Amino acid sequence: MSINTTANIISLDVGATKIRIGLLRDDYKIIKKQTFATPKKAKEVLNLIDKGIKDFYTSKVKKINLGIAGQIDFKNGIVNFGPNFPKGLKNAPLKKILEKKFKRPVLIDNDAHCFTLGEAILGQGKNFNFILGMTLGTGIGGGIVINKKILRGKNNITGEIGHQIIEIQGRKCGCGKRGCWEAYASGLAMVKLYQEITGQKKNIFAIEKEFLGGNKKAKTVVKQTAHYLAIGISNLINILNPEAIILGGGLINFKEFIELAKREVNNFVLTSDLKRTPILITKLDGDAGLLGAALLNQNNF
Repeated sequence: MSINTTANIISLDVGATKIRIGLLRDDYKIIKKQTFATPKKAKEVLNLIDKGIKDFYTSKVKKINLGIAGQIDFKNGIVNFGPNFPKGLKNAPLKKILEKKFKRPVLIDNDAHCFTLGEAILGQGKNFNFILGMTLGTGIGGGIVINKKILRGKNNITGEIGHQIIEIQGRKCGCGKRGCWEAYASGLAMVKLYQEITGQKKNIFAIEKEFLGGNKKAKTVVKQTAHYLAIGISNLINILNPEAIILGGGLINFKEFIELAKREVNNFVLTSDLKRTPILITKLDGDAGLLGAALLNQNNF
């Protein structure tokens, strides 16, 4: 496929399960993209990022932006911590590494921040001023965008919704704590619960198939995970009162699971007004993270 000469942004969406790489024009039209499984070792993750950039790199490229699933030092471009990533990525000065290698400006932010920014400007959030974005996949990420700007907090950690504690001394989370929401309501949580109940390890697709086929144990797993998803969403609605919530991530493809959770949210929110909070599904075909990363600039801080 020939590359449009106006394509000058390389954007990466680096998740715990998948790494997506895109080449975009100034108008944020994606010209070319690729998807890879995320390697298990830190060095392999870094090598894949490097290779992906090289594959898409041309002399026309003006900037390279990344969204990464973890806590990111936005000003300095350092990956502070990623609970579902190899430990070798902790404190990786990725901005410095990539700028030295490719001689182009690099910006790095949390992947859920990027997802939410992409939705706020180019997706389901275009007509809202205050949105909460949620990425449901291996873990649970979140972002808040108000008036098209990312709310970051003091250390760019605003939006770590997956680590609200919903069960004291509960299940062990990838972050090292116990009782985190993502240990109960994420894709990984569903897989682990299924294994606990059945003694078998199956992926989400297999669990979904069994659920739709009426398997009792699969129904128990899915309903319990949806119950916890609803609890966390209702907590966020009660605390933040956003104009809309926008969901993305691989788990949204399990539509029956999402609908179970959405229906149960109304059991936990405080008022009838809060019950009317729209809970929307991304329509950007998985590209919200790539688009949001491409939209990053220093004014986002």
